[in-house]
Amino acid sequence: MGLYKFWGLITINSARVKKLNNKPFREGEYILYWMQSAQRTHYNQALELAIEQANEKNLPLLVFFGLTPSFPEGNARHYFFLLEGLSVVKEELQQRGIEFIVWSTEPPAGVKKLGEKARIVITDRGYLGVEKSWRKKAARLLDCPLIQVETNTVVPVEEVSGKEEYAAFTLRKKMKPLLPQFLVKVERASLKKNSFNFLDWPSLDLTSPAKILEELAVSPYPDKVKGIKGGSVEALKCLQDFVDNKLDYYQEKAGDPAYDYQSGLSPYLHFGQISPLYIALRVRERESPGTEDFLEQLLIRRELAFNFVHNNSAYNGPLDRVLPGWAWKTLQDHAPDPREHLYSLAELEEAATHDPFGMQPRKKWSEAEKCMDICECTGARKFWNGLPPPGKLSPGHYI
Repeated sequence: MGLYKFWGLITINSARVKKLNNKPFREGEYILYWMQSAQRTHYNQALELAIEQANEKNLPLLVFFGLTPSFPEGNARHYFFLLEGLSVVKEELQQRGIEFIVWSTEPPAGVKKLGEKARIVITDRGYLGVEKSWRKKAARLLDCPLIQVETNTVVPVEEVSGKEEYAAFTLRKKMKPLLPQFLVKVERASLKKNSFNFLDWPSLDLTSPAKILEELAVSPYPDKVKGIKGGSVEALKCLQDFVDNKLDYYQEKAGDPAYDYQSGLSPYLHFGQISPLYIALRVRERESPGTEDFLEQLLIRRELAFNFVHNNSAYNGPLDRVLPGWAWKTLQDHAPDPREHLYSLAELEEAATHDPFGMQPRKKWSEAEKCMDICECTGARKFWNGLPPPGKLSPGHYI
């Protein structure tokens, strides 16, 4: 297993680490960890590497998060969940003697400002176009090295494949031989030099999320989800409940809408509030009939999506750029086909269609921000049946 050797200190698998610029190392007042995609302290390789580097140079460590008001399609529901998670991060970092700074700003601007006195900047990895652009811009603006650490996939995308994979089976045969190298526990480091009060940097008050959202002026709809709270503490509780009470029945019941045997971990994974590596290790500990099926979803299907986004620059573009040519041609050929029912945006939002059973999953999804895969497929078929011809994606994109 390749390990990343950094100033004589052996830390993590080298495939997880990438230098994003060629700026020289320098003396500095602290190490800066720019937390963005991995919004947690638990099983966060980027944070652990930052702590080790701070200890190596006997420097304090600052952690920064840039809360941008302009994240594509962000709304109150997303931001409430995110802010609940950041509040937990702040509390847990304080327990480890680490200062957490949250600014309402575009992330590269905040990184540039805080990076002026940093020895190096370490960040986690993002795959969306906007996340890649942030890191590229920060790498250019900084006068010190920017080191990126992969924290949100079990196996780094490039290690598995250098191209877009079109099916799970092609990714699976490349992924499985690599798993023993990457299914490795993350050791927790302790910071030697407390970072409190050595610099007087302001930070957002995370105890008032409603006030923050008002100042950010993000879309107020949809509002926060009732019954689901953000943060790594809740994520770990959710995982524990799944392993203890649902995993044994996952193979049999996870795809049945009449039961609730899904893991419920998707929103926490989405915001980086729980490590997929930790989930995989916990599930593998159990000799359960559901283990193999769940790991197929976590390790293969989920990381296939990362492969797609990373290798297809048009992943969020028009359908004619995303779909294979034959698929787009088929849609165009059938565009003139008559549609028995057409619905307005308001009708689709309220699931007020001719088929209540087909669209109820859509309503449940809207209210609870979660839906079983089979319900998504069922609802999606009914949903597309009620839309105008292909290419008219505004209602679909919004929903």
